[in-house]
Amino acid sequence: AAEAAALAPGEREAILSRARQLVAGGAAEAALAPGEREAILSWARGLLGATPSASDAGKVTESSSVKAEVDQLLRRARSAVNNGALEEAEGLYQQILLQDEANLRALLALSQLFMRQRRWIEAIDGLVRLNILQPKATEPKQLLARALLQDGQFEAAARLYVDLSVLEPTDLNVWRALGQVSRRLGNWSASRAAWARAVELDSETVEPRLELAWACHQMGDAEAAKTELQHVLKHAPDHREGLMLLGRILFADDPEGSLTCWSRLGELDLAAVEPRLQAARIYLRLNRLEQAEACFYAVLERRSDHVEAVTSLAGIVSQRDPEAAVRLLVRWSDKDPANAAPWVAIGRLYARLKLQEPAEVAFRRALDLAPGDLSALTGLGRIYSTNGKADDALAIWSRLAGLTPEVVEPKLQIARIRQARRDPEAEQALRAVLSIDPQNRESLRHLAQLLGRTRATVNLALDTWERLADLDPGAVFPIAQRGRLLERVGRLDEAEIEYRRTLARDGRSSMALGDLARFYRVQRRWDEAAEIYRTHLAMDPDRLDVIIGLGQCLDRRDQLKEAEDLYTRALTLDPDNVTALGYRGRLFRARGQVERAIADFHRICELEPSNAGAWHELIFQLAGAERESEALSMLTKAEQALGDTPQAWMALAHAAAAALFEPRAITYFERAIAAEPENATYQARLGLHYLRQGVLDGALKHLLDSRDLDPKNVDVAKGLFDTTRALRELGLDHIAMRRESQTVGQILVPERLYEHLRRVVETITPYEPVPRRVVAISATLAPGGAERQMVNMMRGLSDPIYRLDLALFCISLAPRLRRNFFLPVLEGTGVDVVSIDSASIEDCLWHPDVAPFAELIRHFPSDMVTPIAFWLQEFRQRRPQVVHAWQDSTNLTAVVAALLAGVPRIVLCCRSVRPDNPRRRLRRYMKTAYEAVLAHPSVVLSNNSRAGANDYAEWLGMSPDRIEVVYNGVDFDRLRANVEETNTARLDLGIPSGAPVLGGVFRMSEEKRPLLWIDVAAAVARRDRTVHFVICGDGPMRDEMVNYAAALGIGDRVHLPGAQANIGSWYKLMDVVMLTSRHEGLPNVLLEAQSLGIPVVAPDVGGMSEVVEQGVTGWTVRGADAESLADRVLHCLSDRAWLRTARERAPVFVRERFSIPAMLHRNLEVYRIPADLAISHDR
Repeated sequence: AAEAAALAPGEREAILSRARQLVAGGAAEAALAPGEREAILSWARGLLGATPSASDAGKVTESSSVKAEVDQLLRRARSAVNNGALEEAEGLYQQILLQDEANLRALLALSQLFMRQRRWIEAIDGLVRLNILQPKATEPKQLLARALLQDGQFEAAARLYVDLSVLEPTDLNVWRALGQVSRRLGNWSASRAAWARAVELDSETVEPRLELAWACHQMGDAEAAKTELQHVLKHAPDHREGLMLLGRILFADDPEGSLTCWSRLGELDLAAVEPRLQAARIYLRLNRLEQAEACFYAVLERRSDHVEAVTSLAGIVSQRDPEAAVRLLVRWSDKDPANAAPWVAIGRLYARLKLQEPAEVAFRRALDLAPGDLSALTGLGRIYSTNGKADDALAIWSRLAGLTPEVVEPKLQIARIRQARRDPEAEQALRAVLSIDPQNRESLRHLAQLLGRTRATVNLALDTWERLADLDPGAVFPIAQRGRLLERVGRLDEAEIEYRRTLARDGRSSMALGDLARFYRVQRRWDEAAEIYRTHLAMDPDRLDVIIGLGQCLDRRDQLKEAEDLYTRALTLDPDNVTALGYRGRLFRARGQVERAIADFHRICELEPSNAGAWHELIFQLAGAERESEALSMLTKAEQALGDTPQAWMALAHAAAAALFEPRAITYFERAIAAEPENATYQARLGLHYLRQGVLDGALKHLLDSRDLDPKNVDVAKGLFDTTRALRELGLDHIAMRRESQTVGQILVPERLYEHLRRVVETITPYEPVPRRVVAISATLAPGGAERQMVNMMRGLSDPIYRLDLALFCISLAPRLRRNFFLPVLEGTGVDVVSIDSASIEDCLWHPDVAPFAELIRHFPSDMVTPIAFWLQEFRQRRPQVVHAWQDSTNLTAVVAALLAGVPRIVLCCRSVRPDNPRRRLRRYMKTAYEAVLAHPSVVLSNNSRAGANDYAEWLGMSPDRIEVVYNGVDFDRLRANVEETNTARLDLGIPSGAPVLGGVFRMSEEKRPLLWIDVAAAVARRDRTVHFVICGDGPMRDEMVNYAAALGIGDRVHLPGAQANIGSWYKLMDVVMLTSRHEGLPNVLLEAQSLGIPVVAPDVGGMSEVVEQGVTGWTVRGADAESLADRVLHCLSDRAWLRTARERAPVFVRERFSIPAMLHRNLEVYRIPADLAISHDR
């Protein structure tokens, strides 16, 4: 009392309030010093007028004068409570407390009265006082905890139950209450501990174990939860809460076990929805659609408006009957016509089925019912985005962005649309997404792509990709994108580092390996690229792009066989792989396997009729193989396949131009221009084409038209410069030509250049040559008849007895294209083989010996400029006595350099047939060029047959006598026949011993007339059934020959063993050799056969009659048909005496006229170089 009196006003209440907070748990205790809590409570007890004694557990002593009155008031109050007079009882208790505010009985009874009336705040106040006065008593604490729970003060209640658990550690009710309040608070650790103690105190009761299982489940300890639930269900197998909780726990890892629980719950409660819904979800997850469908139907039987059941059921049904699924959702709508949800579900169903139009209708129907429905707006926005309705989509997504400012998708969709439109606001839209979700990966990806479009923001793009890489430390894609961006902007060293980073992150990543291999391949670092591809292939042996990529690398390293094997391996895995077919076709072309190349590109055109590049290759290769009619047929098919569009006509124009079908090329160019006359590109392409063809008036017209449409085109400006310079060189006024209307094709280069050349060389004085120095010129040393003859000639002339200084100039000796095929033949001969260094062309043009003619040279076709300049410089420095060129195109290039250099003797060896025949691709200027240069006294034309010479003479309008004839020299000694091989071949083919054999060695293509050969065979077989027929060779008509022979009834006697290496042994298998070619120059086959004593039969065309001693070693037949040729064959086979004579005479005849020494001697005569030694033709 003395202490209370000494307190300042309000101080007493402050102390009591602080004590109440400590008891009720409303004040933080952590900040109190040790002992401070108990000191506060002790002071409060003192202020309330009582000091508890340790011996009586807190009971206070009442004065005797007051006790009697208090007891009486307590009795009256209890009586009032019993009689229901609660207000009276409350008044009496208050009266007691006015006299003695620490009266424990009155405080307890009044608090209980308040709790009975649910006056929780007042009850709590009284119970707090009791707890202050009786800190060790449990009843006030339990009552206070219950009151706090009822008042929603769960944390305070939990702290009181913790205190009670210390005071009463075996009180089951305390642990149960603590577990429950901890569960209410979400404190699963405390709840689990409380229920675990409750289970220890009462292991037989279900509730503690069930609650413990729930707490374990919430903490993620599924195993502990299952253990407790097994105890529950062991004692109560049909305990519904236990079954339900176990079903939920097993759902993720044991769907079958979960299904068992929900099925049992369904049996226990036939009207319940939840068990059937959960079972349906499990069946759906297990893809057991029939059971899922049945369960969803069961849900709808119990609750017809269940949204998940309706929508899920519709999704299942839609897979077999979309319309039935829609009807299901429409029925839902009919039951609830004002609800937009059914129409949203219908829209989603149609959208999932990719039925965009009905989906749009459904979403719009939903929006009619609920204009602000977010799901309907989202669905409609997605439909518009998918359908390319960018404006409508933008409107929807903008509306959604306003309705849901914190949702990412609308802003992301807006950003996508703006980025696709290259809208400057795209970046702002993406940053809006990132302001909501800074780690949104799609937005970061789009932002990086956007920033990477311009050089100014490349570094920002790189930083953004790095942010993405940081979000996923194992991801390869962002680092790969950094590498690709750096590569695109030319920062190659940094790009390589990034590609290496991708491999460091994931050494088995296909993307990482593929990007690095591609990078090395693009940089032409073939070895490094191949190494990466091999690593990749070891991990994924059947990956097509890797197989093809490695093939490309080996192809470029000239490992052609290995590259071919890889392309073929790819085609084994995917026979229709166009990429592999294309690369293999180009490789075949490079290796000279033209037929196989043509077959591959033909296959591509079948697979992809719209592939303009494949048509181009096919047409070009057919034309190059001198199969002009087939090339023209394919050009027509390409026209049908590619369609009537300007783009198609341009592609056809380039294909026709490559195949030298000039009129068709011009027609296609003009069609494209007529369709789009304002297209500057089409005008430019035709102008540049005319410039390449040397049609200067056409080039000027179309290049000027293109410049008028697009003044900034650099290629056009350069083309115009070259055109006007060429016109000036020819003395023509391009300005006047522009003003005057002219017919295209009047001003032709190089025709006019050759005429101009003739005037220029008249002013050139020939140099003093180095005696006996000869330079031969060939385009390549590829496998071909002309190249073989030229190499044989050079090898023979290199013999020291001729005392010649020899050099051989080639345009290309590229190993990859087999242009060095015959080079080994010249090893050790001393012949100086020189190929053109194209990198030095400008140096050549500026060389003092070339510079005076540089302007003239530049105006020749581009493929002629480098050889002319290079050879002119070489000729001036070497000063050869003779330049000997081979084949028309090379002739007309070499002769320009030789004339400008002043070479005294220039021999141009032409082909066996003039170049304007249907099987040769004529360059337009050739006739004019030959006429111009042959007027010069130093130039002489040669041919390998008199028939060929006559053909050229007729074409050029000159006397045949002016053309020198030099027969091919055949190395007969290489044709060594092996009797054992011949006998083995006969046995393998099944030809009876002694049976006569008619043979042929030729390419099975149209110009050889192989079907006529079969007709002759059939005519022979009709008159002599013992004859067999053997044809060595291969070609595009092989299958046709086989089928034709079968149709004529001789298929069993016609044998096609293919091309043979040791052809001598096969010749010896034949009794007669026959050719049926439409035209031939000087056929080596007839010469080779006769050298081995085998008579020959052939049509009298071309140079055939020159290689046969008519009636002695064989026959050439004029106007040959099957019967006339068969007559001669049968004569050879039946007249034994004649056959013996022919076999004796034939080798002598061909060696006299067609040996290598004879050919060398004749060449020296043409060169006008004395042989100096008598050369025996038998040498």
